[in-house]
Amino acid sequence: MNNKLKIAYIGQKGIENVVGGVETHVRELAIRAAKTGFYTTVYVRPYTQKEKVKYVKGVRVRKLLSLRTKHLDAITHVFLSTWHAILSKADIIHYHGVGPSLLSFIPRIFRPSAITVVTFHSIDRQHTKWNSIARFFLKMGEWTACRFPHITIAVSKDIAVYCEQHYKKKPIVIPNGIADPIYHEADLIKRKFGLEKESYLLILSRLVQHKNIHLVMKAFKKINTDLKLAIVGGGAFTNDYVKSLKELAQDDRRIVFTGECRGKILQELISNALFYINASDSEGCPTTALEVMSYGKTVLMSDLKVNQEVIGHLGHYFKPGDENDLQGTMEWLLANKEKIYEKQKNLAGYAISNYHWDSLAPAVFSVYRNFYKNEIALETAYQLKD
Repeated sequence: MNNKLKIAYIGQKGIENVVGGVETHVRELAIRAAKTGFYTTVYVRPYTQKEKVKYVKGVRVRKLLSLRTKHLDAITHVFLSTWHAILSKADIIHYHGVGPSLLSFIPRIFRPSAITVVTFHSIDRQHTKWNSIARFFLKMGEWTACRFPHITIAVSKDIAVYCEQHYKKKPIVIPNGIADPIYHEADLIKRKFGLEKESYLLILSRLVQHKNIHLVMKAFKKINTDLKLAIVGGGAFTNDYVKSLKELAQDDRRIVFTGECRGKILQELISNALFYINASDSEGCPTTALEVMSYGKTVLMSDLKVNQEVIGHLGHYFKPGDENDLQGTMEWLLANKEKIYEKQKNLAGYAISNYHWDSLAPAVFSVYRNFYKNEIALETAYQLKD
C-alpha cells in the first residue's frame, strides 16, 4: 500500500491545549501516522487553536467552525470536517466516538473509495451529563458505529463484547495507549499548590458526574490524615456539578483543585502523588490509570469489568458507588504503605510493555493496510502479553 494515502481524523476537540482521553488518543496516533509516512490531517474545533492550519510534528491540524453549545459543538464540527475530508479526497476517514459516527454514512455515499473507520471509545449514553434526547442519539450512535463504517475498532474487550451482544458486530480490539513517562521533582506544584512528594492523593479527570469525584471527596473527608487530595481537571459543560464540588470542599482545606493541567506541571502531579483514585461508574479503557501506572504509581479503581480487564491484579478496587468501601480501602492503603511501594516496578513494566503507543499505533495502521489489500482483518489486532 502507498503510505502517502491521506488519513483524516474526526471527532476530537483538538490535539494541543486540550485535556481528554480521545484527544490524547488521536494526538499519539496521528503523530505516529505522519512519522510512518501517511499524509495525516486532524480536524480541530475553533477554540483549541488560533491558526486556520498548523503543523504539529508532521500532522496537518485543520481548524473548522463549530457551534459551541453542549449538544451542537461536536456534531456541527463533525459535519463540516466530514465534508472537508471528502472534498480533500481523503483515503481513510477515521471517526472517534459513537456521537461522531452518526455522520459516518456520508463518506460511504459521497467518497465510496475511502475506508471509513470508527473507534468506539466508550458507552457515552451512560454518562449522567446527557439528557434523554442526547442519550437517544448516542444510543443511535452505537448502532451507526457498528453498521456504517467499513471497520469498527473497540478500545477494550468489554466494549467489543457489548457490540457483539447488542449489535451483532465483532469489532477489532485495539486499546488506548500511553507514551513514555517523564519524571519531575515537586517544583511547580509545590510553589503553586503547596503539594510535595507523596503528600497527596491524586484524582485526574474531567469534572463530570459519572466520574464520581464527589464520592471520593466525601470518603476522603472522613479519613484522619494530613495528606491532601489533589483534584486535577476541569468541567465539560458541567458548571453546576463543578460548583457543587467546590461547595463540598469548602470546609476541608486538604482538598486542592488545580484546574486543567498539562505538560510539565501535569507530569509533576503524577510523579509525586502517593496513589491515584478513579471512582468512575463507566469507562471505555482507563487510559489515565495506565498513564499513572507507567510512573509506578498505585491505582485505586471502581471494580468495573473493564478495569479488571485492563489493570488486573495490579490494581486495588472498591465496590462501585460505595462510599464506605472506598473509605475503607483508602484507609487500608494509607495504613499499609509498603503495599503501595512493592508493586511499583511491576506497575510501570506492565503498563509500558502492554499499552505503549509504539506497539499499538502500528496495529491500527496494519488494519488500514489489511483492508486495502482486501485481506480479512484479525478479530483481535492486538493481544495483551502474558
